[in-house]
Amino acid sequence: MIINTHTNQEGQKITAMIDEELLNKKIETEELQLDFTSNFYKGKKIDEKNKEEEKELFKEIETSYMIIAAGEKTINFLKEKNIIKEEDIKRIKNLPFVYILARKE
Repeated sequence: MIINTHTNQEGQKITAMIDEELLNKKIETEELQLDFTSNFYKGKKIDEKNKEEEKELFKEIETSYMIIAAGEKTINFLKEKNIIKEEDIKRIKNLPFVYILARKE
């Protein structure tokens, strides 16, 4: 899994999480496009089975205003950890992806 974090103009953290094999690919239909070729998705490789790296990943997730995630492994990880539900998942050409907005009080 690749994870990259950004901060928007309002100071809110946006986290991108994708399966490693999606890097530098573009998935599109007539209506939708997921473009993983930009630097937005290029970040740190995380081994979600490594407890220290999993802890780091959860810290990023918990402190993010928005999470953009794609790929079977990444989506399954988020489901297993009860961060998303099946009904949250969208698909483009059978590739699962989610956009998660978290409002911080």
